[in-house]
Amino acid sequence: MPGSAAYCASKYGVIGLVKSLALELAKNKINVNAINPGSISTNLRDGLHQKMAKVEGINIEEARLKDYQQLTGAIPLGRIGTTEEIADLVLFLVSDQSSYITGESINITRGVS
Repeated sequence: MPGSAAYCASKYGVIGLVKSLALELAKNKINVNAINPGSISTNLRDGLHQKMAKVEGINIEEARLKDYQQLTGAIPLGRIGTTEEIADLVLFLVSDQSSYITGESINITRGVS
C-alpha cells in the first residue's frame, strides 16, 4: 500500500529480530515466534469510524459495519478475526504442544497474505 514503507520496514525488522533471537536463545530452550494478525475486531479503528460517521451523517455503529463489510470483501473466509482467536494462537505457542516451533512468523489473516 503506498505510503506504508516505514510501517512495512518496521514489521520486517521485527521478523528479523524474532529469527535472530530464536537462534540466540535456543540454547536456553527459549522459543521466540512472531504473530502477524490480519484484520481483527478491536478499538483501533474507532477514530476512523467516528470520522466516517460524521462525514456520512450516520451513527458510529453504521460506520463500523460499513467499514467491516468493506474489509471482509477482501478476506477469503469472509469475516473479521477476533481477539479470542489471537489469544488461542498465543495459548498454543506457550504450550508444550509448540515446543518445536521457534523463529517463525505466523500469519493469522483468514487467507489474506
